[in-house]
Amino acid sequence: MQAEIAQSVAGALKVALLGATQKNPDAPSNQNVDAYTAYLQGRFHEQLYTAADLRKAIGFYDTAIRSDPHYALAYAALSKSWWALGDITGEDVGEANRKARAAAERAVAEDPNSAEGHAALGQILVSVDRNEKGAEAEYRRALELAPASAEPKIGLATVIADFGQIEEAVELLQQAVRLDPLSTNAHFDLARLLTSLGRYDEAVRSARKAIQLQPGGAGTWQVLALVEAKRGDGEAALRAAMQESDPDWRAYAIALAQQARGDTKAADEALNALIAGHSNDMSFQIATVYAFRGDAEKTFEWLEQGYHKHDPGVLSILPNAFTRELRSDQPDLPFPQQIRVLPNADPRPTPPRP
Repeated sequence: MQAEIAQSVAGALKVALLGATQKNPDAPSNQNVDAYTAYLQGRFHEQLYTAADLRKAIGFYDTAIRSDPHYALAYAALSKSWWALGDITGEDVGEANRKARAAAERAVAEDPNSAEGHAALGQILVSVDRNEKGAEAEYRRALELAPASAEPKIGLATVIADFGQIEEAVELLQQAVRLDPLSTNAHFDLARLLTSLGRYDEAVRSARKAIQLQPGGAGTWQVLALVEAKRGDGEAALRAAMQESDPDWRAYAIALAQQARGDTKAADEALNALIAGHSNDMSFQIATVYAFRGDAEKTFEWLEQGYHKHDPGVLSILPNAFTRELRSDQPDLPFPQQIRVLPNADPRPTPPRP
């Protein structure tokens, strides 16, 4: 299907790239049709967000860069895919992050006015360096460069939500959806934050829109399970959880759903299975399940583990629908100060950039 799509638009791309009086902002610097086609194919697979598709996306972005070594947009997309691959697989995370950082920095070096490059760098700053202020600056720069683009709004919404500015983040995501109704990420994030605000009907609509756009994408069904579990419909949560395509997210969604159903035996079994299979790469998700169960001690224990393992999910303590109810008496503290009030936490400084 991808090959047919690429062939069918090749002629139109040549006109758009080579014949237009004003340059396509997404086009490679050398107007290479092959580079642009590879970039578009990479974008398709990146949006599916499974490990296999992210690897395919990386391959297509590498192809685009070989065709045009100065293609800033391809470097930015490559950065995001490398980071996402390390994040969802938990394998060779250090190397994936190194490649993601190098690609983001190369994107900005090739084009200092690349909104996508600054957004990619913002992703590294927030997720790898835990430098949310620096990330916010990069996302705001990206938004300044591309005010009509949805992506910088999505990234900025994530950062300010981590500071507890959830209402403002929701507004940004709603703007992003209006700009790009086909953005799965915008609908996905909007569903999560609306759940935190208790706006469950709206959250379900956003979750279902994400599913409609990417029914087989990793994590799409689990966010619907999360919403249904939080509003107390355990059966609906379980139905959604069982349709999740990614086995890791499915295990997490089932643990939430079984807890919402009120079946203690099934809930314990699901949580134990989640811990057995994912204690190294889903510390934050395990913490949220314990928070849902009302076990503050275990919640903080797993949050502390996630902090030491640099689990990026720990950044989301404030906007998460479950952990925000068990936060400390200082709820307005941003990360990492928020983590420093956890029992026995080791308050390490932000790691230096290599």
